[in-house]
Amino acid sequence: MRLISRKKYRGNNNNRGQIVLILVLVLVVGLTVGLSLLSRSVTDIRMSSQIEQSGRAFSAAEAGIENALQGATVGTTTGNINMTGGTAQYRYQVQSFGGGSPGNVTVFPNIVDPGKSITLWLSPHNSSGALDESGSGSYPTNYTMVVCWGKETGTTPAMVASLYYIENPGPTQEYKVAFGAFDPDATRRSSNGFLTADSTGSYCASDYRFRRILAASSDITNNPLTYIFGIPANSRLLLLRVQPVYESTFTAFRSLSTGTTDFPSQGKIISSVGQTSTGIQRKIQVTQGFYTLPALFDYSLFTSN
Repeated sequence: MRLISRKKYRGNNNNRGQIVLILVLVLVVGLTVGLSLLSRSVTDIRMSSQIEQSGRAFSAAEAGIENALQGATVGTTTGNINMTGGTAQYRYQVQSFGGGSPGNVTVFPNIVDPGKSITLWLSPHNSSGALDESGSGSYPTNYTMVVCWGKETGTTPAMVASLYYIENPGPTQEYKVAFGAFDPDATRRSSNGFLTADSTGSYCASDYRFRRILAASSDITNNPLTYIFGIPANSRLLLLRVQPVYESTFTAFRSLSTGTTDFPSQGKIISSVGQTSTGIQRKIQVTQGFYTLPALFDYSLFTSN
């Protein structure tokens, strides 16, 4: 009887050990699941906070852009914006776009699609943003310039150029336009009637594969590759509009003359950075050009009576 009783006692100890082990395993599993859920919650809260802070920083950067577009001058400006849940700071910088020393490359930052145009101003604008047609500071008719395109590999866009000018400036002046079209693709030229384009590459600071040298009235450099629009020498240049054909492209311009006059300012480049109190930053950059002709003018027919 004692032996039987001793066996029963040993059996109860084994059952108790198994129960303790099961309880430990359950606690470990529960703790692991709890820590995982807690970590997930902390991560979700952190992500939500970062998204909120990012939105505030972006809103602050937009506020800087809006302030700069209202007529900010060249330079750097800082300010604060109050929002729900806190404040944020913006810092925007305004730089002149185009102009500068002769020979500088004027790069248009956005790609241009077929059917769209960009404008290179050849006469300056006054402080109110209106085109100054007086001739003061306008690009001379005896200066040569170059238009460069085809920065994107694997593409072969053509280019149409329209030169707007004033003939016989004065009481009897007339507004006129001269055209030129250039294509680096010889196969297409046989059917579209475009003129050839230089295609040996490395143009306008070595970034563009195609170019065409342009002159308004005459080419003082006597370059055989220069396209001369043939307008009167006493004309007053206003603007040059270029339009890619067949494919999209980036475009740049450069003055090839050795004089002291380069292209006038083409507008402003505004860079705005928004920052929250936690250090999160967002940046926006826009290009503010001058008012230009609607794209419809590129498809208009000009007639004379």
